[in-house]
Amino acid sequence: MLFRSAMLTAGNLQFPLFPRLYDKDSISKIDMAIELIQKISKTIKITNVLCDSWYSDVKIMKLCRINKIRIVCGIKTNRKIQLKFKQKYVKLSNLSNHNLPEENYWIDDKIYRIKSFYVNLNKFSKVNMLISKEYLGEKWSDNFHIISSIQKDNIVEIIRIYGRRWAIETFHRDIKQNLGFNKCFLRNKTSIVRHSILVSIAYIALKLFMFRRKLDMTIGECIEHTTRNEFNNFMREIIEIEDSKIGRASCRERV
Repeated sequence: MLFRSAMLTAGNLQFPLFPRLYDKDSISKIDMAIELIQKISKTIKITNVLCDSWYSDVKIMKLCRINKIRIVCGIKTNRKIQLKFKQKYVKLSNLSNHNLPEENYWIDDKIYRIKSFYVNLNKFSKVNMLISKEYLGEKWSDNFHIISSIQKDNIVEIIRIYGRRWAIETFHRDIKQNLGFNKCFLRNKTSIVRHSILVSIAYIALKLFMFRRKLDMTIGECIEHTTRNEFNNFMREIIEIEDSKIGRASCRERV
């Protein structure tokens, strides 16, 4: 059984949005992503949507552009692109194989070779596309391809923005390795959803704890720290936060 996962980033904080079960017989992944963007946009101003190549769908891109949201995403080499006006569309693989990036960029302690292009995608025009590879210590990675819906974005901006998407990967790793997500075996759909939500809440609580205490730790280190030294204080702090919210709500009601 699969879940749709998403992260909400605000400054240095990343919070998982509650997961939703994916059922290919009822809704597609693309439509689920569209629903999520539409729902979140009603209450929160979204500035960027980041996704891998599985979600680089024209419908999602157009939705973001209509709502003035920058989308930065990976694209696959079978996508067709147009380099210049009236030029025929060609597969990205053809361009990538003959335009290997050679200029080096040092971005946040990593070395990249990047080449940028202004291109049109089929049914989605005017994007900034990068062909990039990363130095892995002994060799260069294969080419990967990123687009930004904002043509004026420079190379460093695009790489840094797309790099924030890594938060979703670390979230998956943390909930599996440290929060028991893959150690609970359930058959009931409701129970599976509840377990997923509780794991997400635990992750958020740990992130807030580290933020409030200004602790630079991994989730695993934070769990060890709270278990060894801080559990009572940790629970007291959570209760105090909730009490303060209830108190503010009561004041608003009286007013």
